[in-house]
Amino acid sequence: MFRLSGFILLIAFATAGLAKAPVKSPRLSPGEAIVFLDSGNIRQGFLLRQLSEQLYFSQQLRQKLTVTIIDINHKGVVYRGPANYLKDSTGTWVAKYRPDKIPALFCLKKGKASNREMLNAQEIRICL
Repeated sequence: MFRLSGFILLIAFATAGLAKAPVKSPRLSPGEAIVFLDSGNIRQGFLLRQLSEQLYFSQQLRQKLTVTIIDINHKGVVYRGPANYLKDSTGTWVAKYRPDKIPALFCLKKGKASNREMLNAQEIRICL
């Protein structure tokens, strides 16, 4: 009995190395959205809350899109939410991207960049 169970263990260990691990499909890198806004403007503050709600309630959107919100109002309150939030008090980000109008949406996906004026929070899905 002992020899038979030892033999079975030997076969189990020998075949364990032969089994292949499941192949995972290559995951595409998520798109990236950069939103420039002025939280001191009431309309743009509302847009910030809408973006936050969309990211909070949509797990799929959070997984497929990295969102960075850059606030040009250096006197405003610091925002906390599902998006990366930066205050551009020195103007570094504005100098780098040079948005034409605020609020502005920059989409970076598959090595290509595009930008546009952002009229509503649903436009964030353009970057997917």
